[in-house]
Amino acid sequence: MPAAAALRTDVAEAAAQPLQHSSNEHSEATTQRTENTETTAGNPDYELQERFNINRSNVWDGAIRGFKGASFDPSHQMQVKFTDDEGQTEDGVDTGGPKREFLTLLMECLRMRRIFDGPQDRKFLTFDNAAAKDDEYFHAGRMIATSIVHGGPGPRFLSETLYQHLTGMKNTNIEAIIEDITDDTMRASLLE
Repeated sequence: MPAAAALRTDVAEAAAQPLQHSSNEHSEATTQRTENTETTAGNPDYELQERFNINRSNVWDGAIRGFKGASFDPSHQMQVKFTDDEGQTEDGVDTGGPKREFLTLLMECLRMRRIFDGPQDRKFLTFDNAAAKDDEYFHAGRMIATSIVHGGPGPRFLSETLYQHLTGMKNTNIEAIIEDITDDTMRASLLE
């Protein structure tokens, strides 16, 4: 059996293992979660919300302030309020719409960040020293993960090759498309 097929078999077996628990174990876990929720639901000190105040004209600034906050926890619910340039909050209760809009705008901001390079719909990661010093790679990863977990969009701007590599769908033999290279000098030397 080739190594790749063996790996797929091992992964499939590992993924199936949690499903092999007895029904008793599943009931106990469900009951415990329910009891914990009931215990903490009425406690006002146990509000699990992350609040984001986002100015529509500078989504990145509000997002990075929120994600860099010492108390930020991606497992908490997100509450988003949009403001205008004068700081006036838009009316409305966040029942999910503002959060989804914010996460969509955030993915669009990430597309334009200095850590990504390439055509608009096929971006690759690129190294930027200032971005590394600012932990921008870490925060970008955290933003992408938070968006996906909270029902927002994923980074639809990544190249298929990068996406497959990041998700482990492709081995280390990566075949890049020369047209995706934005550095004219590098592209010219590869075409020679």
